[in-house]
Amino acid sequence: MSVDMMKITNLVPKSGDTYLYERLHFPELCGGAKVVWRGAREVRITTQIDPVEIFLHGYVQIEALSDNRIRILVGYLVQPLIRGQLIIAPDTWKKECIANVGSAQLMNDMSALKVELLENLPQAIREYATAVKQQFRS
Repeated sequence: MSVDMMKITNLVPKSGDTYLYERLHFPELCGGAKVVWRGAREVRITTQIDPVEIFLHGYVQIEALSDNRIRILVGYLVQPLIRGQLIIAPDTWKKECIANVGSAQLMNDMSALKVELLENLPQAIREYATAVKQQFRS
């Protein structure tokens, strides 16, 4: 976000590693592929007026699977907390790909995910703004 945009919106995004919720993890089924490594990064914007906080998470999660495939999950999540308690909210937008390590499909899917992540950002910001307005109406 540019400095001018931060002046206009008063929102300061923070980025870093994250632990995403279990519902975003690869389902390890009996006899199927297992996750051997997982990493996730997020950009988060937070609005807080006690006792309510609302986060907009933009995330990228990568999982290496035991069957030599990679799973990439990208998306946005508008997440409310009330008095520190997580309120389960529907995903704003998410998309994933699973492909073999080093394959052309994986490279093509990664490029497509990058484009879709950027295309869906305006809608995620609108949903975040709507959630903030609904929670913080006086």
